[in-house]
Amino acid sequence: MSDTVSINLLSKLASVELKVDDTEFVVGGVYNYTLTVTPSDADISDLVIASTNATINTANKTITVNNVTSAQSTIITATSAKYNKTSSKTVPTFAVFKSATITPAVSSMVLGATSTIAINPTPQYSKFPTDFAIVGSAGIEVSGIVYNANRTSITSAKLKSIADGAQSITLQSQVASLSIVNAITVTDPAKLVSLAITGPSTIVANGAKSVITVSPTPNTATLTDLDFVVTGDLKVDKATKQIYCDVFTTGTGTIKATSQGKQSNVITVTITRPVATSLVITGLPASVNVNGTATFNYTSLPANSVVPSDLTVTANNMLEVVTNKSVKGKAVGQGVITFTSVSAGINQTSNITVNADPLIVTAVNNNAPTTMIVGSSVVVNTTVLPATASASKVVYTVEGNVSYDNETKTLTATAIGNGKLIGTADGVVKTVNITVTADPLIITTINNNAPTTMIVGSSAVITTTVLPATASVSKVVYTVEGNVAYNAATKTLTATAIGSGKLIGTADGVVKTVNITVTADPLVVTAINNNAPTTMTVGDSAVITTTVLPATASVSKVAYTVEGGVTYDVVTNTLTAVTAGNGKLIGTADGITNTVDIVIADIPEPEEPVV
Repeated sequence: MSDTVSINLLSKLASVELKVDDTEFVVGGVYNYTLTVTPSDADISDLVIASTNATINTANKTITVNNVTSAQSTIITATSAKYNKTSSKTVPTFAVFKSATITPAVSSMVLGATSTIAINPTPQYSKFPTDFAIVGSAGIEVSGIVYNANRTSITSAKLKSIADGAQSITLQSQVASLSIVNAITVTDPAKLVSLAITGPSTIVANGAKSVITVSPTPNTATLTDLDFVVTGDLKVDKATKQIYCDVFTTGTGTIKATSQGKQSNVITVTITRPVATSLVITGLPASVNVNGTATFNYTSLPANSVVPSDLTVTANNMLEVVTNKSVKGKAVGQGVITFTSVSAGINQTSNITVNADPLIVTAVNNNAPTTMIVGSSVVVNTTVLPATASASKVVYTVEGNVSYDNETKTLTATAIGNGKLIGTADGVVKTVNITVTADPLIITTINNNAPTTMIVGSSAVITTTVLPATASVSKVVYTVEGNVAYNAATKTLTATAIGSGKLIGTADGVVKTVNITVTADPLVVTAINNNAPTTMTVGDSAVITTTVLPATASVSKVAYTVEGGVTYDVVTNTLTAVTAGNGKLIGTADGITNTVDIVIADIPEPEEPVV
């Protein structure tokens, strides 16, 4: 029995052909391929299909593009090493388009200018969508768009600004959902954006013109309709762009410029007048009387100047300045008025003669004395200068220790001290200082030799003196108060009792009082004390010790006597109880008595012995 073997023989591969229907790939896309071998039953056991940047699915015959390289293509090869056969297909490949960038960046243009730009897609190696467009705003015209061969770059596009202001170009694609706006500011070099002016803050009235500088933004803007608006007394020369004031005035004004509907800033300008360099004095008379008033005026030079604010008007002693334009005559002589301004350097004078007014008192004289005795009076006679003036104009007042009777014109000294008689007339003052002294016969002070302390019973002859020495001491009358007596005939003051007293001398209203303290005589006993007992028994004895007050008095002056049942021995100073009952020890000295009452007991009976 035999086995039958069936052998299937494949033909030798003669050729292989790889085909792709799509003309270009995009990263991430999946594409089909076909493979044709000859003969159809050829051996393709070692046939390999591969790609550099794609994944090949031989079962589904698909190509999945993974990335793109700088070659911007996908190469697919079918290779049989066994039969040394190869088929290759190269397909242009691009990244997926997402956005685009403009080179160079354009953010501003001048009106009417053109700019050429290039646009590159992102990411790299992507291709502009077929609906990609560059759309300009109303003020930007886009033209001349040139793509490279495979639409991976716009090598040039022309932009032209046709209107000023905020403009833009937009990169857009509905396919790629793209809309990128690139803002462009278009400026018109002739169009005014803003306007500014500078100029002086001060000008002189009727003086030189001052330039106003006009600064447009941009500086290329045309100012064919430039105009100026001024206020106050300012004027403007448009042709030379200068301001001025052609009237004599002071104050403020403003100026601003206008053009193309724009207004500049406002400048405030102060209009001043030049400071004077000298004065012209008018209306000043040649003379004025004392107390008369002269008025005048002054103007400044140059003619358009202003009188300086620090101008002062002063005068010498002949004049009194009333106002800056009037003076008053003050004293006879040559008056000088001085006009001074430190800021303007002015120092000039004008003269005026001051004459006496025949009716105005310039001097007051009288016969008032400079010394008076208090109580005295004098009639005051008054004369004045000039003699043509009336002395009745003089009014008198007084100060201090004098009085004045206007009816009798009598001046009286009212009290010792000082006083003044003051006469006034037409502003002239005459003062007489008066010393008022005492009357030499009137006592102003009493003095005497009266003691301030005396021993009771003592006496003193009073000697009296008075001031002034010209007054009589006999006018002094003495009276007394308290424990003293006064004998006017013998002028003897006697202390009558211990205590106090006063010697009062009076004369011409003056009082002299001497306060006197009257004390006891230090040798006269005023109190007696001793140690005598108040109880005794018959037969008892006690030596008596005696003391006296004051201590300066002698205890020996004390004399003792007794009464009743006691005896006293003056030699031994012994007190003895002799009989029962009562007794007394009586001490006396200088009219003072000290009595001690003594109770005397009998000697008790002896007790009988107890048997």
